[in-house]
Amino acid sequence: MQRQLGMTYRTVKQLADTATPEELFTGQWQNRPSVLDDYKPYLDDRWNESRTNAWKLWEEIVPLGYKGSYQDGVPLCGVGDLPG
Repeated sequence: MQRQLGMTYRTVKQLADTATPEELFTGQWQNRPSVLDDYKPYLDDRWNESRTNAWKLWEEIVPLGYKGSYQDGVPLCGVGDLPG
């Protein structure tokens, strides 16, 4: 299977052993400051209201004071992994 997926054995095993996608979000990149930290509660609420279009969410946080470009933050958050 690893050959078909082009992944290492360790990666395939890790993916197969996880029960939920959230279990994969561990490691060095977790708990680091983000340009979106101040907006995550708002983005979480909007996501829970089924507002899942990243561009539209970016357009909504700009008037709230977000100074970064769309590329600076919104795509990096993966929209969907927004829990604060």
